[in-house]
Amino acid sequence: MWRNWINETLEKNGKVGEIGNYDNIPSVYKNTLEDKPSGLWDQLQALSKCGFWDVDCFYKYSIFAVFGGTK
Repeated sequence: MWRNWINETLEKNGKVGEIGNYDNIPSVYKNTLEDKPSGLWDQLQALSKCGFWDVDCFYKYSIFAVFGGTK
């Protein structure tokens, strides 16, 4: 999904020569053992434990999320 989006965006912005240049980014991310984010629920719990209140997920779309709280 990300590859399609980035390539469509490049095409829309007239950067046809760059299409495909970034196709390996998801696999590089997935193969990096140190870069494994925890799930959304765990992230929300961590914010609560750190003293944030009104912790919530404000926006979700596929694999993307915007979450936070007040401190």
